Amino acid sequence: MKIAVIGEGSLAERVGDALGRDGHSITPKASLSVVTEPQAIATWDGRFLFIDQKRRPYTVRPAAVRDAVRAIENGHYREETHRSFELSIDDKPVATFVSDLTLVTAEPAHISEYSVRPDADATRDRSRFRADGVVVATPLGSGGYAGAVGTPVLHATAGLAVAPIAPFSTHTRSWVHDTPLWIGVERDDEITVVIDGVEQATTTTGELLRVSVKDSYTLVVPIER
Repeated sequence: MKIAVIGEGSLAERVGDALGRDGHSITPKASLSVVTEPQAIATWDGRFLFIDQKRRPYTVRPAAVRDAVRAIENGHYREETHRSFELSIDDKPVATFVSDLTLVTAEPAHISEYSVRPDADATRDRSRFRADGVVVATPLGSGGYAGAVGTPVLHATAGLAVAPIAPFSTHTRSWVHDTPLWIGVERDDEITVVIDGVEQATTTTGELLRVSVKDSYTLVVPIER
């Protein structure tokens, strides 16, 4: 069994150094490698152990990685099937993400307007709101920033969590959406598109962002005993 430690680049590197880098043996039948880019999920032929500074339902904190490896050695883990998602802007693929997608105005604290749609042509059945931005989180990312602004923690197959960032109205809701999902920019502002913590593109009014399922991958979750 091949397991890759994955997380924010420098964090994954530090964990890899602590564990002996690539090829670290867990058992005679398993090995541990280090992957620094979430997009590698699309090509990696193995399972993933996600690390994060904060405690989340599907991740392991850096200080607990050694215990996690020991639990895996002893067979104390479960495997979960998660999905990666693809962002397209006006039908052009931009990037694949596994944790979250964030849209924020290029100018700090500047309110824009967004819509969340179940269909690209929807005009009546859509949610429209004014806010500094919007975050779309996968189940893996739902315990992070999206959770801090009001979305629930999602089961691995539960879709996507969507929430405004600093909404203008105090009555704005958060949502759990199935895929595909469309997001519209409704005001003429330059919007920065951040994928898994990395700025990937910009968008503006009139462009439609589509989020769809890309691939499935296997996540290893150690069981605490």
